Amino acid sequence: MTTRTFSSVIVGTVIGVGPGQWNTPHGDLPGSASDITPLNVMRLLRIEVHQEVTGPQRTEMVRTVWVYGGTIGCHAFSYGGHEIVIEPGQRHVFFLGFATPETGLVDVQLVDQMWSIDEHDDVSTPLDGDIPCGLSSTASTPPPATAPTRGRQYTCDG
Repeated sequence: MTTRTFSSVIVGTVIGVGPGQWNTPHGDLPGSASDITPLNVMRLLRIEVHQEVTGPQRTEMVRTVWVYGGTIGCHAFSYGGHEIVIEPGQRHVFFLGFATPETGLVDVQLVDQMWSIDEHDDVSTPLDGDIPCGLSSTASTPPPATAPTRGRQYTCDG
């Protein structure tokens, strides 16, 4: 049995999703293309916090967090079961870890796991399926905010 430790657990709504970017000290491609793993790619998310379940109670109602994986150019990278498509308006339970991004960004926590919350306030868990959690679904969602980025932006050629 594996035990995981999280720095905090929050319930919130995604209000902004940054593009995939290199998770390297200078925001550049790591070595050669054959050396790339999903750990070399990250995205920043802006989360409207509805509830602090565990961990230090913070006063910010909006937090920037990060996830491994994302799309850079024509290549998509996924890691740890995180969805490739994360969109504003989605509600989740976020399990935040201790790792910091290689980019040098500070005060952003790693999303180690995230469980979707549906319109009936059921939480979709990886082992136990859907669990009713009784969360209020009346949370307001402000207009999407752009998450900060670092490094180069890449596009697919036609």
